[in-house]
Amino acid sequence: MFPARGSAPCLIKPLSRAVADGDHIHAVLLASAVNQAGHTNAYYVPSPKAQAEVITEALRRAQVDAGDVSYAEA
Repeated sequence: MFPARGSAPCLIKPLSRAVADGDHIHAVLLASAVNQAGHTNAYYVPSPKAQAEVITEALRRAQVDAGDVSYAEA
């Protein structure tokens, strides 16, 4: 039983393997990006500008338009 604190396990594997294994596919990750804007402010959290930059970078890597995204996990 998992604790009721909003956490859940997640299995990530290559799409070709998931298809070959007959897995039920809920989502496909096309790209990701990471940043840390703590050096630009006194906090270790990204600023709105840094968040916009990392989202823009992930969209560029995935080669998709923002309007095509139906879910983003942060």
